[in-house]
Amino acid sequence: MNDATGQVALANPPNDRGGESETPPRSAGSAPYTEQQVAQGGEVYAHKCAVCHGADLQGISAPAPTGPGFGRSHLNASQLRTVVT
Repeated sequence: MNDATGQVALANPPNDRGGESETPPRSAGSAPYTEQQVAQGGEVYAHKCAVCHGADLQGISAPAPTGPGFGRSHLNASQLRTVVT
């Protein structure tokens, strides 16, 4: 049982094809992302974001997307999309 939500986790739930589900890809680090997702995100960031936010997330002409200032921004996903696009 998940203590945070009270939901029961199934060890091997059936898939919709009548068999047992496959083991999900292992996450990278403590984030719930696969290594492939992390690599793809790094590539997208390097090509689309780093020029303004910095290769090391330090902020250049745009704010650093990390740290206490970013944490206090309280932007939701919709607001972030508006800023980014």
